[in-house]
Amino acid sequence: MNKVSKWALVGVVTTVACQAMAQFPQPASDFKVNEKYRPNLFKQFGDVVNVPDGMAEDKQGNLYVSAPNLINQAYPGTI
Repeated sequence: MNKVSKWALVGVVTTVACQAMAQFPQPASDFKVNEKYRPNLFKQFGDVVNVPDGMAEDKQGNLYVSAPNLINQAYPGTI
């Protein structure tokens, strides 16, 4: 196959794939979010923690949140 034939084949496959995908409904148009199940933050960390990473709970019910703060080195890593 020469280069022109290969690019023509790529064009045909791309066109067919795009037309096939256009037939499916867009998720946003027919999907309604129930506000009761929308996630939200349970705690605001302010300027102490920039990105919480993981959580653990001990036997007494204390919640530990790790924050390595890898995105912004101005914040130290904390638990």
